[in-house]
Amino acid sequence: MSIIYTFEEFLLINELWIIDTNGMCFFHKSTSEAKSLKGESVLLGGFFSAIITFSHELSGRDIKRLETQKAKILFFKEGNLIFIVGADVHHSEKKIRQRIKIIKNLFINKYRDELISFDGDISKFKKFEDDLENVFTKISKIDKWGKAILDL
Repeated sequence: MSIIYTFEEFLLINELWIIDTNGMCFFHKSTSEAKSLKGESVLLGGFFSAIITFSHELSGRDIKRLETQKAKILFFKEGNLIFIVGADVHHSEKKIRQRIKIIKNLFINKYRDELISFDGDISKFKKFEDDLENVFTKISKIDKWGKAILDL
């Protein structure tokens, strides 16, 4: 019997933002219909950037997470990019980190040239949503590896 998850179940992420260290939001994906922050991605990019800067100034270290009773926000920095994940508090941080590693590699490899010569046009990054769907759908459908591949 094959175990196939939906994209949202496999990803374990409710919200994903990809911003630069200045707060420019390149990409946002919401997998949750309820309380989506989709329309606020520009404001949230600046807000997250401010939190990151404040945390670094206060402690000399980058912030890794914010957590409430029901949700957590995880921060993953890669060069000039920050990948920010909103997830349910009970989701495994280890599994989320593994999925973010895939997302970071996919985004950076696909948009390396656009990021180097960024001209302010974020519309070119919208296609990344299709890439995410394709990659995680393929991974979740690998039947011969069974559930083991899902526990990566």
